[in-house]
Amino acid sequence: IINAFTIGELPTLFSDWIDRHEVGGQTALWDDPDSDGIDSGVENYFGTAPDEFSQGLVSTSTNGGTYSFVHPQGTLAADLTATYRWSKDLEVFHADSTTDGDGTRVDFSVELDTPVAGTTTVTATVSGTAASALFVTVEVTQN
Repeated sequence: IINAFTIGELPTLFSDWIDRHEVGGQTALWDDPDSDGIDSGVENYFGTAPDEFSQGLVSTSTNGGTYSFVHPQGTLAADLTATYRWSKDLEVFHADSTTDGDGTRVDFSVELDTPVAGTTTVTATVSGTAASALFVTVEVTQN
């Protein structure tokens, strides 16, 4: 489900949005009621249902130090903030446009409705010291 609500029905707060789904008592931002590895906060950002399996980020291309991936595009609840973060080892994650201790920097650019409506393409550009591996995650926090 890319967007289960019409524009006029979109809840403005995460608590309103999560209440519209069959998640039992798993109503926290970090809960994963459908066990698909995507927490409910990110499901809100993607516009996917927290009670139905979702695929998440999908890598689409690699070209030198540039990596692109896509994900569903939703409407983030007004009390949430979403950020892309990167890691070379899955242990330490860094914010967009930061340089790690090895001199590696990653900058994210976001294109809404690309390649099709309802999809977001994110490009991660690595500069400085090359990375032998790059991992990307989406972090959603409550304001």
